[in-house]
Amino acid sequence: MKTHKIHSGSGESLAEVMVSAVIFFIMMAVLQGAISFSTNAQHKSEEIREKMHRFAGTCRLLPTFPEQKAGTTYSKPQRQTEKHRDQKRQCCFA
Repeated sequence: MKTHKIHSGSGESLAEVMVSAVIFFIMMAVLQGAISFSTNAQHKSEEIREKMHRFAGTCRLLPTFPEQKAGTTYSKPQRQTEKHRDQKRQCCFA
């Protein structure tokens, strides 16, 4: 007659379960850190976008030249005379 073992020893020991639990908790901590980092980066990006939008809005209201009033658009400068063009050429090539 054969005798059968009730406990075959093929189960997991307490040490193996503890190690796997520690590894699982480390992975969860890394994942939580990554989510926290990405959330903070997204909030900072939105804040920078809002600041740049406000900055661009104020830039549009500033005059570009002293003789212009705030809020006016840039107009094409008047054509220069031959005399002014010759003076600029002499200045650059001198």
